[in-house]
Amino acid sequence: MKHGYANAERQAVTEGRARRVLIAEDEALIRLDLSEMLREEGYEVVGEAGDGESAVNLAVELKPDLCIFDIKMPIMDGIAAAENALSRFAEMQALEAEVASLSERLETRKLVERAKGMLMTAFGMTEPDAFKWIQRAAMDNRMTMKQVAEKIISENLPAGGAAEAATTT
Repeated sequence: MKHGYANAERQAVTEGRARRVLIAEDEALIRLDLSEMLREEGYEVVGEAGDGESAVNLAVELKPDLCIFDIKMPIMDGIAAAENALSRFAEMQALEAEVASLSERLETRKLVERAKGMLMTAFGMTEPDAFKWIQRAAMDNRMTMKQVAEKIISENLPAGGAAEAATTT
């Protein structure tokens, strides 16, 4: 029996932190018992709800590692609540990924714009020529345009061969 407890403790704690749990149960006494048992086993109970709709809202807000839903609850049953929470969670993950991608693209764009300005100032290039130079340097050196731009900015001058590129473009 002791082996079972050790295994439960290992499962309750991951990566140095307790697993975060949301409990949805319409009966307060059962909810309290569940919460107490989970805490004793090393879980962190981050939220409790008495109905399915509240459970969905808490799941989206708190992003727990585990949700325990009673099947029969007021307003929304546990199965519908779980489906709703999962779909909202998937939507939130997709939106967060899109925001991260857009942020990365914006950061790259800002760096490339700054590097173009430096090339234009240092070598009298036009904006399209500066862009083409960065693009070609990225292809020739098997780097991203962001990496080329960072190198230009960090050196405060275009990376090797910029003078030659400026005269040949």
